[in-house]
Amino acid sequence: MKKTHIENLLEHVPDLLKRKFLDVGSGRGEVIVEVFTRGGSGVGVECYDKYIEITKALAQEKGVDVDIWQGYAEKLPFEDASFGFVNLAEVIEHVNDPYKVMSETYRVLEKGGFVYVSVPSRFSFFDVHFHMYFINWLPRKWSNFFINLLGKRKSDTGETGRQKLDEMHYYTFFKVKKMMKNIGFLVFDSREDIFKKKWRNKKLPFIGVALLIYRIIQPFYFGTFHFLLKK
Repeated sequence: MKKTHIENLLEHVPDLLKRKFLDVGSGRGEVIVEVFTRGGSGVGVECYDKYIEITKALAQEKGVDVDIWQGYAEKLPFEDASFGFVNLAEVIEHVNDPYKVMSETYRVLEKGGFVYVSVPSRFSFFDVHFHMYFINWLPRKWSNFFINLLGKRKSDTGETGRQKLDEMHYYTFFKVKKMMKNIGFLVFDSREDIFKKKWRNKKLPFIGVALLIYRIIQPFYFGTFHFLLKK
């Protein structure tokens, strides 16, 4: 059975459910509701009215009382150092100002706290949003033409953030890593960390060579980068 997002996060932060959890861009509420059903506590922040309603309905179905706020990631309505963990899953590409979002995340995170953030790769073979090969290798001014031509266009009412490929925020690995470091975060590639743990646990040789191969193919093979940040 496929692991849930929370189960994956627990592999990196075992005391996750003891930390106050902030889910930024909480969407339909699956993550923040799971936090509560597992005995954790926290807050979800979402800008889209319909998603907030869906989250409340899901929470009622699961028998938990979830704290969900309406707001925007660029201006989080919380005091400094309010949370021990912040989740930003499939959010950064849709916001107006990623740097401001990450700065706000740093502000509301307590010292020693962690952040999970996913970031789409600018030059991946396969695009995770439009499910198309090589569209990310084209100049952005051409991308919408081919997306529309092949009928892959997404709904773009503006209520759920940027949805057009030429307006969304994609990054190279090193560019986004530099941005996170400039804000003040310690930056870890969570996919690489899991890879190292599994390799060492099985006592397999040539871990250095395997890591080198991973780092070479990473910018193109994976559609999304996964980071664990620490304050």
